[in-house]
Amino acid sequence: MKKFLIIVCLSLGMIACSSDDNRQDKGFEPVTLEMKEIMHNYLSGEGREGIGKENRVITTITEWQDLIDQINQKNEKEGRIATVLKKADIDFQNEIILAVFEEVLMNGVDTIDITKVEEQEKEVVVTIERLIKGGITSVITQPFHIVKIPKINKPVVFVEID
Repeated sequence: MKKFLIIVCLSLGMIACSSDDNRQDKGFEPVTLEMKEIMHNYLSGEGREGIGKENRVITTITEWQDLIDQINQKNEKEGRIATVLKKADIDFQNEIILAVFEEVLMNGVDTIDITKVEEQEKEVVVTIERLIKGGITSVITQPFHIVKIPKINKPVVFVEID
């Protein structure tokens, strides 16, 4: 009986050790975050708004209002854009805003597009593309794209894909 108990205990020990060896720790798996579009448009103030080619992470109502005021200060079209932005439903306790602006373009209506937002182990990666390239008119524009995502306490990195 003693031998039987020893064999059973050893067998169980080997099975337990064997299952631990088969389990692989995959670590952090990247997660695509849901983004909700606030606005995808273009400024037409010929750069008078003072917004260059830039990417912004907006985490407070004050930063948001500062951007709206900057857009609103120069002409009527931007006033309409600012009105839409003011109506956006944003909960800064649980969400942040990502805003990307292209440089002022002298010909055509291009777009700048946030196409993916992915949480990685140490950062949030925002993918920016240009899905439509104009270049056929003489309209001066500055494309932009603004979205909101869930708030995550990691640095945000913007990556442009041509």
